Amino acid sequence: MQPQLSFVAALAIHETASGFVKSGAIALKWPNDCLLDGAKFSGILIESLKPGLVALGMGINVSHAPEGLPYKAACLSDYGCAATPLEVHTKLDEALRHWLSVWNLGAGFADIRAGWTASCGHMGKPITVRLPEGEVQGQFTGLAEDGAMLLKVDGNTCKIHAGDVVAH
Repeated sequence: MQPQLSFVAALAIHETASGFVKSGAIALKWPNDCLLDGAKFSGILIESLKPGLVALGMGINVSHAPEGLPYKAACLSDYGCAATPLEVHTKLDEALRHWLSVWNLGAGFADIRAGWTASCGHMGKPITVRLPEGEVQGQFTGLAEDGAMLLKVDGNTCKIHAGDVVAH
């Protein structure tokens, strides 16, 4: 269930940020990135502490984005957000509680998948996935029941559980 939790967190971040910036600027990127006009503004980290117990870390760039990264970064204030970190945190707490209740320890993952795919910026588009064994190109078609990427390659759909997505 741990992989499912990253999609729950991403939806909470998406909902939170959508309340502070212009509509349509926010998109989700598989498996756990949240983007503002293609630039990462949030990170999600989930770590198993022991069986049945995980730590969930979420960060949102509210008024500052780090520089010198190998990817473009953004912050909410770049998009007109005047909220304080506390205001963003309060909205994130509300959104996370909501999406955790929808998820219901996995029983509601179909609803999470539907919400996540509706907010995904590369749904149905050609992408490249960097894997340890090389790159594969295909069309992102959705999420499997376990949260794996469904990638259509040469007419066949394959499941990818880990990789770095590069949109075209």
